[in-house]
Amino acid sequence: MDTISAGATIACAMELTERGLLDSDLRFGRADLLLPTLEDIAYRRDLGDVLAEGSARLAESCGAPELSMSVKGLEMPAYDGAACRARACCLRRAIAARATCAVTCSVQKCWDCPN
Repeated sequence: MDTISAGATIACAMELTERGLLDSDLRFGRADLLLPTLEDIAYRRDLGDVLAEGSARLAESCGAPELSMSVKGLEMPAYDGAACRARACCLRRAIAARATCAVTCSVQKCWDCPN
């Protein structure tokens, strides 16, 4: 299970729930539901089966694809690439085949870049 995708997908589910687009108990501030939800995703139980497909599919199935913070179906990390010292690295993130994948360009790679 990818930590970035899992966290972003749960956050998307919380947003969808609070907007009345998803019927679930997930809401911002309900930290007590995070571990059980991760386990449901891992075992594809109940709502976890839907969440296991990622935030893009979840948001689209609820009629609000704009609520998925993803590029090319892959959730974005919580750090800001604009703060990256190497602008070329940020451009790679935007146009890479794997989109916002941390393998494409990591914060450490950007920091170490001489540009």
